[in-house]
Amino acid sequence: LNKLLIRILLHLQVEFSPHFFADIQDLQAKWATPSTREALLQKLDDAGYGTEILKQIRTLIDVEECDLLDVLEYIAYNIEPIERSERVKKTTDFVASLTPEQQDFVDYIINLYLKEGVEELGMDKLPTIMQMKYGSIQDGMSKLGGVTIAKNTFVNFQKSLYLQ
Repeated sequence: LNKLLIRILLHLQVEFSPHFFADIQDLQAKWATPSTREALLQKLDDAGYGTEILKQIRTLIDVEECDLLDVLEYIAYNIEPIERSERVKKTTDFVASLTPEQQDFVDYIINLYLKEGVEELGMDKLPTIMQMKYGSIQDGMSKLGGVTIAKNTFVNFQKSLYLQ
């Protein structure tokens, strides 16, 4: 199994660069924003390396508590994966810069991310998150200061999570 896994990873390493991202900074930049992450995942899926394949590789390399970004970084650049709980620590300064209500919202997102992973960070999930957290989207928007502030908080949290 290990020899097969090594062969697969070496093949993917050649495939991934530069077809999908130019370098690690480009990968992280694409991953840090929901829209570009979704575009990258779609491009990978179209080439036969979709989310389910990445999840299977994550299982094979025994890093279940890591983000799919870590799987890509491991494959393409041989970077040791970090657990989501470690990755979240990178957001401390960003969270500290927020209002108390925004901090509460981001803490809620962090808990979803720790439990479910990157799948909870798509823009399509934002209305559901607002509904679950506040009871209604309108109440969430009101508490956070409006649509623009809510979206920016959601996206900027992800930038703080993924960019070095």
